[in-house]
This record gives sequence, structure tokens and C-alpha cells, in this order.
Amino acid sequence: MHQAQSEILTPAEVDPTSDNQYSQHPEQILQEFEWGVWFNEATQTLHLKRDIFGTAPFYYLHLPHRFVAFSNSLVALLQMDIASTYLEVDKVRILNYISYRKDQARSYTNRTFFEHIKTVLPGHTAVISAAEVKIERYFHLSPSKWNNVTSIEELGQIFKKLLFKSVAKSLEGPTEPIGSHLSGGLDSSSLSTITNLLNPDAELHTLYLDTKTKYSDESDYASAVADKIGSIHHKVPPQTNDFELFSLYTSLYGHPECMVISPSAQGSLMKKAAELGCKSLLIGHDGDSVVGSGLELIRQSYTKRDWEELKSLIRLRIQYTSLSKNFPRWDAYNDDKKYELYKRSLVVEEFYREIPHLSASQAASLLLTSSNQMNVSLWHFFKKGVSAFKNRLARISGDNLPTSVATEYLSTTEMQRDSQETSNLLKGELPEDYKMGIDDVFNAQSIIASEQFFALGRHYNIVNLFPFYDKDLFEFCLSIPMRTKFGVGLGRQHFREAMKDLLPENVRTRPLKANFSIYGRQAALRLATQSKTLMEKGDNPVWQYVEKSKFEECLSILFTEGLPDYKHSRSQFFVTRTISLAIWLNWLRENNLY
Repeated sequence: MHQAQSEILTPAEVDPTSDNQYSQHPEQILQEFEWGVWFNEATQTLHLKRDIFGTAPFYYLHLPHRFVAFSNSLVALLQMDIASTYLEVDKVRILNYISYRKDQARSYTNRTFFEHIKTVLPGHTAVISAAEVKIERYFHLSPSKWNNVTSIEELGQIFKKLLFKSVAKSLEGPTEPIGSHLSGGLDSSSLSTITNLLNPDAELHTLYLDTKTKYSDESDYASAVADKIGSIHHKVPPQTNDFELFSLYTSLYGHPECMVISPSAQGSLMKKAAELGCKSLLIGHDGDSVVGSGLELIRQSYTKRDWEELKSLIRLRIQYTSLSKNFPRWDAYNDDKKYELYKRSLVVEEFYREIPHLSASQAASLLLTSSNQMNVSLWHFFKKGVSAFKNRLARISGDNLPTSVATEYLSTTEMQRDSQETSNLLKGELPEDYKMGIDDVFNAQSIIASEQFFALGRHYNIVNLFPFYDKDLFEFCLSIPMRTKFGVGLGRQHFREAMKDLLPENVRTRPLKANFSIYGRQAALRLATQSKTLMEKGDNPVWQYVEKSKFEECLSILFTEGLPDYKHSRSQFFVTRTISLAIWLNWLRENNLY
């Protein structure tokens, strides 16, 4: 009996029926590409393979025994005639989207903003038959293969080798000129420097996002790197037509904007790179998560009640951190004073973070133990408790920000637990020690950001490159103990070791990162002003999901100067999310999709 060969569609122009190695073993080709689509005639199954880190999305709509439609463009899928009958919005997804720290705070799942449209999970293949969709994991982590490497010098050399290899691989396809986002941070500075070392004669444009706001100015660091590598350096001001950009980008995504700050920032960099003729743009996206800092060890030491280790870590950390927001004279204090203030703040904060999960007797025991072991007066715990009680009363009296702006109707939506969480599936049988590192990389916020980069890249006709998304590099970093990463208190010690003599020393050892809170608020204020016409429409469908009075309260707080940062931050979240949701619903309606 004749058995039909599989038909394989891949990113490369390969004919699997031609006279080559793949004609005899066509499935071999699937191992060589990060993503692919193929149909197996023998089993009558369609296979959608998504890349390991989810940089290219796969959306599909499957109606058993009827049809399957798929695309890596959600918009293209929505506009298929066959899909029009099944475009029901997912109310659970919307509820999470407009609830503070609910949306994207967890592991990435297959849920979209549409009830019947799902995504293929990173590192998995969706095997689709007439009757069902099965999700099969093809990606397996093996961090233990690096366990024999222990010295920081050797760790640095291996990290350097792997990152160079990943950057070189990223640059194989796109041609010159090359664009590289250079923020002045460790990630982007390293990518720009390595690109120059690998391609010393290439036309390299480094792009710095110049927000001109306090706390986010890294221009000196970026310029130091650009001068050292001799790149053509550009300061790129973010576009200010936020409402227009939100509307445009929503029409590219097919869902509401999910970036933490205005997408005008990243869009401005891509636009500039395209104008310069760049075919690609290197981005240090998610480098923090892949590399790991080791600074989480401080909280873990408290959780494990390892008081001596905690004291030791705090002593190291105070050299490289700042609590100036809580203690304005922080920089004037000596090390002993900083140590006491840091220790006190941490121990009290961690105690109240754990309280909701403890019984009364457990809480009392922890209070006395942490106070005695860390030499923190009970008075400081009492002050924090009084402050927390006042905040709770303020919430009850309506004098505090809500945790959600959802209408009562939407709030009664039945919440469902997502069974397909990428980080849990990829962790498999690995020890719990690896869980935090895997959760950090495969969280929804990072992967949805990658999906949006993918859509924006197509719009600006530029390929976004993420060299930190490399299997070997990720496994290697997972294998490194947190204490080693923590190092002398700076964190990311293995990364810093790798970049010795390659980066300007003030960049390689810089302890703090830029804070974009001021820029984020400025962008939210612009968006609120520019979207006024849409938000005042009487038939705006967003008020089916968002309580208008709550939105207006948040709007008022956002526009009020002199309030604490946390109030502006939370109101910014709700205002931006509400307007983004309104833009999306309006786009759906205008395109007869709602």
C-alpha cells in the first residue's frame, strides 16, 4: 500500500520532493527551523510549530469536523470570511486586561481576546485533526549539562561565547545597514558592541530613545558606547501623536495595546531605523529575564528564614542600590546607616507580604522572630500596620484607587483557570530551582510584547532581532546559581564578567536602570487628551465593560500634579487600558467584526 509523503511548508524555500536528503526523511527538515507549517497526508493532520520563545505568533480557529483557519496575523484571520461567524470577544480576557496586575502577570497561555481563537504555545506544535487540537511540546530544557562550570571567569567566557554566537546567527539573514537600539543599559550596549566586533566594516546605526525626562536619561551611557564602537549614533525623539499610533497599531495587532508604556517609544525606533534604510533592528528585549540577576536571592533568603545570609546579602547590596525615594538623604548616609534602613524596610515589607498566607499564630511567631533575628524594632512593624489599615479604610470610603475599572456586569464573569500555561509545560520534571527563571521568560507580558514587535516589524518593513532569545544561552543562565549571579551585590555577575574590556567600565558596572515613569505619564496624558472625541461618544461600546465613573476618577488623578507616584502609576494603567480597549472595540465595529 502506498503511503503519502508529508507536505512541508517552512520559512525556507525548500522543495521536500526534490532529490535531496529531505526526500527520504522529510520530517528531518522540521528540526532545522524555528517554526513551520506542514500537512501530513498519511495522518490527515495539520501541524503548526511555533518558535521556542514565541517571537512569531500563530493564531488558529478550529471548528471540529468543519474547518481550521490559521495565520501569524490575527488581523488576517479575523478578516477571513469563514471566521466572521465565530468572532465572539473573550470577556474573561477583557476583565483581566482592565484589572490591575491581573493581565499578563502570569504565564503565557493560548487565550486571545476572542473566545474561539487560540494561539500556539511557544516551544510547542499544535497538531490539528478534523476532530481536535493536540498540543505537543518539542522543546526540552537541559540546564544541568552546564553544572560542572563553577568559576566566575569560566562562566563569563562561556556566556560571552554563547552571546557572540547568538548575535552572529541573528545577523545571518538581514543585510546592511544594521540598526541597533542602544539605550545605554547593559543589554543593548552589549548587543551593539558585539555587532560591531563581528562586523567591523558594516554600516551600524545605533538608536537612542530620547524622552528628555528625569530618571530616564541614559544618553551619556549610550554615547560612551557609540563613541567606543564608532557607530552612527542617532537620538530619536518619541512620536507624540499617541492616539493616532494606538489606533494604527491596534489595526495591526487585532487586539488592544498591551505594552506597559506607550508603543510610540518602540514604534519611533522602528520608524527611524526603516528611514535609515536598515533591514534589521537589534533589540535587547527580555535580556533581564533570560540572563537573570540573582537579586531575587534577598527575598528568597527571607522566605527561607536564612537570617545570616540575608544580612550578608544586604551588606553587599547597599553599595549599589538607592532608597532615596523613601529616604531623601540616602546618598549622604554612611554604609552602616544605609544597612539599617535597607534591612528595616525589607524585613517589614516582607512580613506584610507574607501575612495573607499565614494563620494568626504563624504571623505572631514570624513577627517576633524576624524582629529579634534582624534587630528591627516592633515599632516599625506597628507603623506599617497602621498605614496599611488607613489605606484599607480609604479604599472602603472610596478615597483610594480601585483594583479594577470593570463594570459590575463584567466583574461577575466566571473566571476560568487556564490549564495550558507555557512555563509549567516547559518546566516539565525539572527541579523547582528552575521555576523562577522559566516563569520570568515565559510570562505573558514578554511574549505578547514580542507578538506586537512582530506586527510592527511587518508594518515598518524591518526585522526585529532578539539575540537574548537563544536556547543555549537560556539553558546556560538557568544553570547558574543565584548566589553566583548576585556576585558582589550588583547582580548579573556572569554577564558583567563576560563584557570585561568590551564595554566602557561605567556601563559594564552601572548599578541602576532608567525609570520611565515620568515619560509613561506624559504619554498617557497626551493619549487622554487626544482621544477625548472617541471617549465622549454616546454609543461607545467600552462602557459595557468599564465603569465610566471609575475611569473618570482615574483620569482626574492622572491629571492632578503632586500626587504620589503609585497613584499616578495606577491611574495611568487604567486610563491607558480603557482608551486602548475603546480604540479596539471601535476598530472592530468599523470593520464589521464586533
